[in-house]
Amino acid sequence: MKKRYVVAIVIVILLVTLAVFGITRGKVFDKSSDTKNNHTTNEHELLPEVDAYYGSEKIASILGYKTEVGSNYIRDNIVPVESSRVIPVKIINNGRTIVGMKYEVRSTEDSRLIDNGEAKQTENTEKTTLYEINASAILQSGQEYQLVLTLETNNNENIYYYTRVMVMNDSFVDGQIAFAKQFSSSTLGQDTELNIATYLEPDEDLKNDDLGYTTLSSSYKMLQWSEMKPQLQGNVNVSAKEFCIKDSGEAGTYTLEYQVKASNAEGVEETYNVSETIVVWTFSGQNYVLNSNREINQVWEANDNNVGKAFIDLGIQNQKTIDVAESENGQYIGFEINGDVYTMDLTSNGMKKLFALDAKSVSENRMTKAKMIQTDDKGNANFLVYGYSPSNEHLGENGISVFHYDKESNESKELLFIPFSQPAEMIDKQIHKLCYVNDGTIYFMLDNSLYYVNIGTKESGKIVENMPDGSYAINQSKTAIAYNTDLTTMNSDSITVIDLTTGKEKKLTGENGEKLSACGYTGNNLIYGITKPENVSDSMRIDTLKIIDKDYNEITSYSSDNTVITGVEITDTIINMKREKKGKAISDDQLIDNTEKLETKTKSSYFADTLKLKELAISFVNQLSGKNELKVEEASIKYKKSTEVNTIIKPAAQDQYFVYAGGNLFGIYYNQNEAETVAKTNKGLVTDYNGQKIWTFEENYE
Repeated sequence: MKKRYVVAIVIVILLVTLAVFGITRGKVFDKSSDTKNNHTTNEHELLPEVDAYYGSEKIASILGYKTEVGSNYIRDNIVPVESSRVIPVKIINNGRTIVGMKYEVRSTEDSRLIDNGEAKQTENTEKTTLYEINASAILQSGQEYQLVLTLETNNNENIYYYTRVMVMNDSFVDGQIAFAKQFSSSTLGQDTELNIATYLEPDEDLKNDDLGYTTLSSSYKMLQWSEMKPQLQGNVNVSAKEFCIKDSGEAGTYTLEYQVKASNAEGVEETYNVSETIVVWTFSGQNYVLNSNREINQVWEANDNNVGKAFIDLGIQNQKTIDVAESENGQYIGFEINGDVYTMDLTSNGMKKLFALDAKSVSENRMTKAKMIQTDDKGNANFLVYGYSPSNEHLGENGISVFHYDKESNESKELLFIPFSQPAEMIDKQIHKLCYVNDGTIYFMLDNSLYYVNIGTKESGKIVENMPDGSYAINQSKTAIAYNTDLTTMNSDSITVIDLTTGKEKKLTGENGEKLSACGYTGNNLIYGITKPENVSDSMRIDTLKIIDKDYNEITSYSSDNTVITGVEITDTIINMKREKKGKAISDDQLIDNTEKLETKTKSSYFADTLKLKELAISFVNQLSGKNELKVEEASIKYKKSTEVNTIIKPAAQDQYFVYAGGNLFGIYYNQNEAETVAKTNKGLVTDYNGQKIWTFEENYE
């Protein structure tokens, strides 16, 4: 067993007692109607694979869908088109016979049709089919468009593929790709001709102790993997992400994905999925690195080397914290890492692998994700798998699968499949706010709207939609939400509280015209403000602050003569109040609420390792009493076509701004200025709800 120094991450320093409430597309299932996954390798049905080329270089691998989805949400890659305006496409048939390919080119501004037609088939064999698409002269050079491909098969089946295209006048892409590959290989010590140190922009405040995510602000040593000495395994796959053409040069963003192996301090060889995104700027025939970031995710295994009496070592990961779901009796924990879902019995040291995504690349884990929701006192669990479905039953569909794991039968059974048009990364940025399953219903938040689906009847709908940020609060165990009923950020006529464990609602109201504002939670205790009618204004002016428990009993309240509260900040159990007296700001005051102290058995932590530096970990508050031999058992996975919800839940059309940085979705915002600030800080771009770019780092770079 390796010995390491366990360090609690910053998030848990102030409060130790925070409670947090495999399948690839090529994985195999048997062919019964209730499909079980036995993790073999040759029976899972696959849709045809579509690869787009720029000359001889494969530049994009495009996912296929059996139902039409919103192309405005899909920003996986972009296909550069040579000046000849011919787009070569190669199809891996995967057992299907391709009889035709149609294409549509649409505007990214409003999705209006620009061009359409039939692609020309140039070769057809049992395994592959080649097509050429002739881009119309209508398409302007340097302008981004949406491209939708429709494959027709011999059984009258339509399969849809979504990407973007841009016609290039100048041939700079080949040189940029070669340069990006050279930069990447230099970080692995395989190419010494390129001095990557000249492109660094070191940040003196950066600790340079985490290999999970490095940028040009990192040290030269970090870009060179510190002391790890990884060895490349297999090929490097390249995809184009963005292009920006302007008078001062051309910028291309490319993501390189590959696997490496490296030995840890104990001499055990471990595997890592790597995604490296490089922005290359070309000016007067010379290439420069404008931005670069590298994401590393260790392929984790549950074994005696990684699971000890005091910790679970999750290795080098891009993510900085991990959510752990604990049973009420503290015997069981559940967690997810890179799409694989586990539970652990802390008394017997037994682990169950409930779901195996077994991602072979970072992009594979981005298109399909998983989330642990809750575990119970018997070791049963509920979890989600969302994004591009990995099952035969939902082949080529995008959505959310709700699973229940039964410990006695060691089976993970799909309860619901909820079709949803947004990709996994978009769902992931939102559903972590709130997701809960009670005996008969799942509740979850997307687009700042609260949805429900009845597991038995499949009835679905929205409980409340388009809640502005600041108008709602969610408790620590994710079992209750309180929102201003008027959907204002303050001064509501009432507050609606929903207990998700029972589905019951309760309204809190003021007296004699008083207005209420939901301010937040400490643990599971709700904090809200009361404003007298005469103090209502466009800014926060709270006369009384109240704290109530989950049964709506008042714990304490705060008020002071001639004093109003102008701001409330909640950190763990500390409520800080900004105050004003007779129109002038006075010193802050605090309340401390220790009545809802949630004891936990675990916390998100990290290891400081001499070779691998910072490693993500789950540490146990108390060491396990006995160290039995670790036993890991893999559950069977059962899907059902009949679990599919007929009503498709559609994203709410509203002012949303999507920030992309480092080749993937960085965040979703409801304020354009905030989104642009985040994009500027992270050298990214902003798109609106329709998928149109409204701000890019390259356009504003001098």
